[in-house]
Amino acid sequence: MNFFKYFNVRKLSALTLAAVIAGTSLINGCSVKRRDPLSPANIPSIEEGSDIPVRNKEDAAREQARFEELMNETFQDSLTSSLLTLHYTVSDPSAYGITDYPHTFGDFSVADSKENLIELRALDSQLDSFNPSLLTENQILTLDILREYVDTELCLDGIELYMTPLSSITGIQIDLPIVLSEYRFYNRKDIDEYLELVSNTDEFFDQILTFEEERAAAGLFCGDLAADHIIESCQPYMIDAEYNLLHTSFITRLEEFPDLTDEEKDAYIQQNLDVVTNHFIPAYEQLTTGLSNLKGTGQYEGGLCHYPEGKDYFEYLVRSQTGTSYTSMKDLKNAIESKNINDIAAMAVIIRNRPELLDQVSDYTFSPTEPLEILDVLKQEISGEFPEIPEHSFVVKYVAPELKDILSPAMYMVPPMDKYNENVIYLNMDQNNGITQYLYTTLAHEGYPGHLYQNVYFYGTNPSPIRCLLSFNGYSEGWGLYSEFLSYLYNNGVDPDGAKLLMYNSSASIGLNALLDLNINYFGWNEEQTYDYLADYYDVENSDIVSEIYQTLIENPGYYLTYYVGYMEFCEMREQAKKELGDKFDAKEFHKLILDIGPAPFSVIRSRLEAWLLAQKMS
Repeated sequence: MNFFKYFNVRKLSALTLAAVIAGTSLINGCSVKRRDPLSPANIPSIEEGSDIPVRNKEDAAREQARFEELMNETFQDSLTSSLLTLHYTVSDPSAYGITDYPHTFGDFSVADSKENLIELRALDSQLDSFNPSLLTENQILTLDILREYVDTELCLDGIELYMTPLSSITGIQIDLPIVLSEYRFYNRKDIDEYLELVSNTDEFFDQILTFEEERAAAGLFCGDLAADHIIESCQPYMIDAEYNLLHTSFITRLEEFPDLTDEEKDAYIQQNLDVVTNHFIPAYEQLTTGLSNLKGTGQYEGGLCHYPEGKDYFEYLVRSQTGTSYTSMKDLKNAIESKNINDIAAMAVIIRNRPELLDQVSDYTFSPTEPLEILDVLKQEISGEFPEIPEHSFVVKYVAPELKDILSPAMYMVPPMDKYNENVIYLNMDQNNGITQYLYTTLAHEGYPGHLYQNVYFYGTNPSPIRCLLSFNGYSEGWGLYSEFLSYLYNNGVDPDGAKLLMYNSSASIGLNALLDLNINYFGWNEEQTYDYLADYYDVENSDIVSEIYQTLIENPGYYLTYYVGYMEFCEMREQAKKELGDKFDAKEFHKLILDIGPAPFSVIRSRLEAWLLAQKMS
C-alpha cells in the first residue's frame, strides 16, 4: 500500500497559474460514506492514570496495543513500496524495523491502483473493528484521519485512468529531478542505492508512458496543446549529462560527504555520469517521443466535466486536494464567492478612505529584502501569536538557471521525520516571476510561520509515524497561504493600509482562480463564458490572457482550490473562534490547537475546534 503521494514539495507561484501533484482528502459525488469524526467531545478516551476499573484498563491496553500494531504494520508496508518514499520519510529505515526494500520507484499502473484499493478496503474493515472508547485521544485522532483518507481514496475506484501523473507545471516529469537532486547521502549505502534508483528512471517512465497509452486508448489523453506543454517541460532535463542537474547536484553532495578518498569520489562521479547518460536522459527522450505519438488521440475538450466521468473525478480531486469540510460543490462555490466579495469590499473601503494608495501599490518595497534577514525577522514577528517550535536549522538554496522558467518562485522540501530539524527552502530568483517584490511574503509562506514552521512543530509533537506518510495538501498549502497573508500585517516596511490593500488583492486574485477552476472543470464554463465573466466583473478584455488562464486551468484542475480552500477554512475557523469567544480569544492558543492537530481533513479539524471552543467558554 502506498500512502505517499510521490513528491511532497511545497510550491506556490505568486499570482500566476500553476499546478501541484494531488494530495489527500473530502466532498460529494463519489458515493463516499460520510462518517462523523470521533472527536474527544463525544467519544471518551482512556489515558494513563485514569480512575477506571482494572478490567477496563486491561481492555483498553489491549485495544491500544492492537491499534498501534496495525499502524506500525501499515506504516512499514507503505514505506517499502518505493525507495523514494522510504528515503524521504525516514533517514534510518533500520530504526523502524525496515531492512529489506526495493531500490526502485515502485509501480505505477492501473493494476497497481486497483491492488491499492483492495488493500484500502481491507484497512477500512480493520479500522471499523476498533472500539474508540478504549483508545487514547491521539489514537482517536489518527483513526479519524485514516478513515477519512480511506473514504476519499476509495472514490477513485473505476476512474483510475483519469489520474494525470504528468502535467505542464508540476507533473512527475518536473518534480522528479528536483527531488532526486535533494536526495541526501547519510552513508555510503545511500549513494549506492541512489545510483541504482536513478538507473531505474527509464523503467519508471516506461510505466508512466504505458499508463498514458491506456488513457489514450480510452479517449482520455490530454489535448495537443497540453501535450506540447508537458513535452516542453521535459527539455531542461534532456541536456548533456555533464551539465545535467542530476550530475552537478551529485558532485555537490559528494563534496559534502565525509570519508571518501578522491579516487572513490571520481569513481562515483563517473558511475553517476554513466547512469544519467544511459538511463535518466533516455527516459525523458522516450517519454517525449511517446507523448508526441499520442497527440491527436484525445476525444474531449474543455474542463473535466466534459469527460464521461469527469465530474466524479473532479469531485475526488477536490476532496483529495483540499480536504474541505464543505459537502457539495455548490456550497463550496458559494463560500468562495462570499469570501471574494468580502475581500473586494474591504479593498473598496481602503481605497475610498485613502485613494492615493492606488498609485503606490506597484512601487511598494517590503523590508528587509535579503532572504536570511527576512526569515530572521519573521521568526521574531510571529513570536506573539504562535507557539515555540523545537530547535532546527535551515538552508536557503537557489534554483539552477536552466530550471528558472519551469519551476515555481519558491519551494519547501519536506524533510524526513527523523531529520525534521534539517530544512531546505528553494528560491527561484528569476526576475520575471515576481518573487523579488514578493520575497517577504513568499518566505512567510515557505518559512515562518508557513511550511517550515508548521512541519517542525508537527514533527516535534512526535506524531504517529503513519501520519507522516499522509499528505493533506489542503491543510499544508492552506496554512502556507494563511501564513503568507498574515505577514502583510507585520511590521514589514509597507504602509499598513497599503499592505492590507495588497493582502486583500492577493486573496481575491487567488480566490478568483479557484472560482474559475470550479466553474470550468465542474460547472462546464467554456472559454467564451470565462471571457465574458472576466470582462464584465474584472475588466479583463485581453483574449490572449483569458485563453492562457482557461488552458492552464483545464490542464491543471484543482490546483488553486488546493491553496485557497484550505486558507478559506482556516480563516473561517478563526472568525468563528473570535466571534464565539470574544475577549477570551487568544490567537496563540488558536494556532496551537490547529498545529497540535496537524495535517488532516477539515471535517476532523472542525470537530476538534468545536470541542476546544466549548472548553474555552467553560474555563
